[in-house]
Amino acid sequence: MASIETDRYVRTELGRNEIHARSVALSRSSRNLLLMIDDSRSGSQWVACVRGSTPDDLRQLFAAGLIAPVAARAAAPAVVPVVPVAGVAEAEPVTLEAAVERWSYEALYGLLTSEVRERFGLIRGYRLILQIESCANVQVLRQVAIKVVESVRRTLGDESAARLREMLGATA
Repeated sequence: MASIETDRYVRTELGRNEIHARSVALSRSSRNLLLMIDDSRSGSQWVACVRGSTPDDLRQLFAAGLIAPVAARAAAPAVVPVVPVAGVAEAEPVTLEAAVERWSYEALYGLLTSEVRERFGLIRGYRLILQIESCANVQVLRQVAIKVVESVRRTLGDESAARLREMLGATA
């Protein structure tokens, strides 16, 4: 581990599985750190954000192979607006339910966790992140995506929910 203060981390496949399996003996603070960590902040920033965690918790997650450092943050997929072309019939409206069916687990997971953290913050988004993390397959994650859009609508308003629906590909 080059530098715990500056490295950014992501959960490994083992780490994602550990969230569901709970097979590794982790302290509560280590488990909370595993749940929250992503490449949006450095290791020391996550340690500071997750109550009760220490650099030793980060080292334990790394040593167990549950997290791995990343060189650079992956770019979020760009949202390309649909522009009607003259003389071409406009496509059928896409419902939110149909739009989320187009997403893979990894892509939808990445978008939802990023958007929940950005829109709700670490503390307010904690429950939604727990729901996202508890999804064992893509079908359940798609159902949670619809609930996340509704939570955004209730908490942040129709305009914010409409932007998230658009990001997911819904046009209706």
